[in-house]
Amino acid sequence: MGTPISRGRGQLRALVYGGDRDSRGVAITQFPADMRACNRTLLLYDDAITAGLGYTARLWALALLVAVQEKRVLISMPHPTARWCGRPPYTLGCYYAPITHCPLPIGI
Repeated sequence: MGTPISRGRGQLRALVYGGDRDSRGVAITQFPADMRACNRTLLLYDDAITAGLGYTARLWALALLVAVQEKRVLISMPHPTARWCGRPPYTLGCYYAPITHCPLPIGI
């Protein structure tokens, strides 16, 4: 049966290595032309303080897969411990290009 991570490997590979169609799906979902689409979000709160970069990267990839399938925008929530870096956005976004242009929802 496998874990959710192992069950999603085939879909994850298709998303990452699948070619132009899948790449466009990620770009369309994460960078919508109509900013009203930013209202459909999947918020990822990375509170696995003891997890390493490999596990966290896999978790992010699976969350991105779910976001694309559900036509939602994946947004990282800042963590009060500033786990990955000590400057905004206090997430892995300190090291990588932005994953969306959508702002954090207000009141969260």
